[in-house]
Order: sequence, then structure tokens, then C-alpha cells
Amino acid sequence: VPLASRRVVVIPAFECTGEEPRDLNELKKVAAKPFHVERFAPGHSATDYERWWTAARPYRVRYEHKYEPYILANKRDLPRYDERFRGYGMNKISFVRKLHDLGAEFVVAPAHFVVAREHAPSSSFTAT
Repeated sequence: VPLASRRVVVIPAFECTGEEPRDLNELKKVAAKPFHVERFAPGHSATDYERWWTAARPYRVRYEHKYEPYILANKRDLPRYDERFRGYGMNKISFVRKLHDLGAEFVVAPAHFVVAREHAPSSSFTAT
């Protein structure tokens, strides 16, 4: 079944040390890096962070293998999440791949972002 609404909004993710930025101006001032691009480039590189910094309008990005962005979408338009996933690994990658297979259009939101705080790996990280 194709997606009812093909558009999936990508919210770029950043990692930073120190105080969390609350808006784009603060994000520009702190030492923020695109989320996990150095550790796992396939996960977020398709977002095209270089373009995002200057984007005034939403822009489409092409799905890439193992892409796992943070997204916004209407729940009723999404396929069911596979609840067999437990612990760590491949859950978001598999879900985003399913969206791609159903014809999703990934559109990056300019001037919007999330910050992921660094944390110790979960106990399930080494179990998978």
C-alpha cells in the first residue's frame, strides 16, 4: 500500500558539547556537528547539512542506503512499526527503508533541528 501522503519531513540532527542551542542563531555559535556523520556517515549524510545551513526553503533529498534521519510525518500515513525490534540496531534504518520502498519523498526542513546528547552505549548495543 503506498503512503497516503508521500512527503516525510526530515529534521536535521546535531551533536554538540556544552549548552544546547535553542534556535538557529545559537546553533551557529556552538560547536555543533552533524549527528554521527563522522562515526556512521550513511545514517545522516543524505540530509546534506552543507545545503541546510543556507537553505531558505525546504529541499528534497535522495534516499541513500542506511539513511536514518529524524522525521516528522502524520502517523496515519505511515506503515506500522515492526515491534519485533528489540534493543539496539537497524530499527530506524529498516523503517526509513520501508518508507522509501513505499515511495516516500524526503524533504528537509530549513531552520529546524534536533540536538542529540552524547551518552554511553546501551547494554543492548553490544548484544546486537
